[in-house]
Amino acid sequence: MTELVSLARPSRARLRRGIQQYMRGLRDDARRARAAELRPDDFDRLLFTDPRKGHLDGECVDRLVLFLRGTGCAWVSQGGGCTFCGFWDATRFGERVTDEQYRKQVEAAVDAEGARIARYPIVCLYNDGSLIDEAEIGRGAVTTIVRRIAELPTVRRVVIEAKVSDLREDLVRELVDAAAPKQIEIAVGFESANADVRDLCVNKSFSLRQFEQKSALVKSLGAQLVPLVMVKPPFLTEAQAIEDVVSTLQFLEGLGLPRVDLEMATVEAHTLVQDLYRHGLYQPPRLWSVIAVVERSRTLGLTTPVYISPPNYSVPSLAHAANCRECTPAVVRAIEAYNHRFDASSFGSLGCACRAGWLAEIATVAALGDLEEQVQRIFDHLVALSPARAAAEPP
Repeated sequence: MTELVSLARPSRARLRRGIQQYMRGLRDDARRARAAELRPDDFDRLLFTDPRKGHLDGECVDRLVLFLRGTGCAWVSQGGGCTFCGFWDATRFGERVTDEQYRKQVEAAVDAEGARIARYPIVCLYNDGSLIDEAEIGRGAVTTIVRRIAELPTVRRVVIEAKVSDLREDLVRELVDAAAPKQIEIAVGFESANADVRDLCVNKSFSLRQFEQKSALVKSLGAQLVPLVMVKPPFLTEAQAIEDVVSTLQFLEGLGLPRVDLEMATVEAHTLVQDLYRHGLYQPPRLWSVIAVVERSRTLGLTTPVYISPPNYSVPSLAHAANCRECTPAVVRAIEAYNHRFDASSFGSLGCACRAGWLAEIATVAALGDLEEQVQRIFDHLVALSPARAAAEPP
């Protein structure tokens, strides 16, 4: 009940409207800057493919990510999208990509990859939105492309992305049937267990009860649900970001999830985060903070595997998680080693002079306190520094 009351405060509603209006302006900028470059046949081909590591039945394996050229996230059109997400720039800006075009993209990928795709027991289908939102792609197209990938003899798991609100029984059942007898995994943006962080820092609202119900539903239908947790969404300090992720992992621990994926926030074009970053009001997380989260989770006895996603996505980042220039390469290699077996001992030998500065930074107050007031203060400052966006302030 506390969560629902918090979301209902008039001041909260005004702040949220202001943030959403500001972000709609950013999305309009993206459309104006990029839409003229698009050609109809661009959407017959994938954006690109990316080989990564994944986990399957307790084993670290190769996986292949197919980034589809999509219609664009429906939440961007409805509410401005998530504050940190620049994926809108890689889509058709809400203009429908046809089901046939989606099918062509996947068929072209299978043909182009040829025998190479057979090396990947996990294939991920990402459309920079939700693959089970019918405003973005038809149900028939989704089941067709999932079935097409699952038919490849060496593929053992197909992964798609979706929003929590999309997870209806009929849709999940269709996905499970389309992939059978292979596994189906659904990645969803959970972001944080804190309602204020989800609502104001991310601009994504659903209740924890709703997530628990959806998680149980997906599990009961024979699919796997993997929540994506954001490390340092905007408006949080470094210390607050660490505490927020640790608290989120504690909440998720009791849900019997196969894995949690940590997503390190990046600075991407035409996002609220970019404007905050430009004015010195945001910095991406330090890699030391990501390591601290993993080590804290082990100290607390949490057993759900925590995977650290790479800091690159389907659109270029202007800045991403890092330490100093000297130690970042070694820390990235340690994270890659950790991801193989979820063994935090990979971090044991790391050290650098820059760590002292990070320790001083996180020694500040980490409690979230009245986050609404904190977000309002920073957002007001941003608007004052952005006269062209003064209209973004709520009435």
